[in-house]
Amino acid sequence: MKKLSKIKILSLVLFLLSIQLTGQQRNYTILISFDAFRWDYPDRGLTPNLDFIKENGVHALSLQPCFPSKTFPNHYSIATGMYPENHGIIANSFINPFNNQKYSLYDSTAKDNAIWYNGEAIWETAKRQGVISASFFWPGSELNINYRRPDYSKKFIYTTPYDDRINGVLEWLQLPYDDRPNLIMVYFDATDTSGHHFGPNSKEVNQSIAMEDSLIGKIFLGLKKLNLMDSTNVIVLSDHGMTELSPDRVINIDKLLAGFQFKSSDKGTMMFIYPDEAEKNIVYQRLKDSEINYKTYWKKDLPDYLHYKDNPFVA
Repeated sequence: MKKLSKIKILSLVLFLLSIQLTGQQRNYTILISFDAFRWDYPDRGLTPNLDFIKENGVHALSLQPCFPSKTFPNHYSIATGMYPENHGIIANSFINPFNNQKYSLYDSTAKDNAIWYNGEAIWETAKRQGVISASFFWPGSELNINYRRPDYSKKFIYTTPYDDRINGVLEWLQLPYDDRPNLIMVYFDATDTSGHHFGPNSKEVNQSIAMEDSLIGKIFLGLKKLNLMDSTNVIVLSDHGMTELSPDRVINIDKLLAGFQFKSSDKGTMMFIYPDEAEKNIVYQRLKDSEINYKTYWKKDLPDYLHYKDNPFVA
């Protein structure tokens, strides 16, 4: 086995792995996502395993998420290499304005309906190339069409302990050689959950940072026991960051549009507003005139650099 310092560990890099199935040892790739793990969290002195990656592997100073900086749009962009306007998951929740069907990550039937998902995810590409893949809770990996899922996948259960996810990854790597996945993708939400509840500078987020870093250590330990350290690439990334909120910057859409009939979808970094047709110009002007801490756009006026308006479901 090569020295530990020679282990190939990649950070914030996504690639397709070409594997020769005969004549040499297979390589493995484990792609780990820590939801809302902000770019500067490793600077808090809580991440010895990420520090090891930085010192011995490849790392990026930061990552710019796709617009909008939401969990499902960005995770599916990572999986497909496409902007949300192209792969179809334009928000965590949105409406098809032509038939009023709703997509929401909180509705498992809608979330897993392949009709919403365009493009080809990396596990689909792997399958076409004869490469076995697996996903433990990666957004978009549980679709209701078999050929669009990884060879192995877990149905998302929010309460699944993080150690169980690590154990699941390591169990896949102990399958018979010809059944073993070469690409494994696994998702953790601790920093996102604690950040939304307590803010990115809270002690709770610091605890989540340290805990998620320890999961990397458990992966390394498991790989050592399986004698797979030298043949495994570990990739660590995140989908978006997080910032502090303050009560004086809250945007109350219901108050701003009091007296108007409208529907809305999604929240946070952006929101779609669907007013009655007869009132849409008035609603737009009301929002435009009240712009403080937000911007209002017609779909056609969205900036090109967002790569967002070329989708029929963008309001």
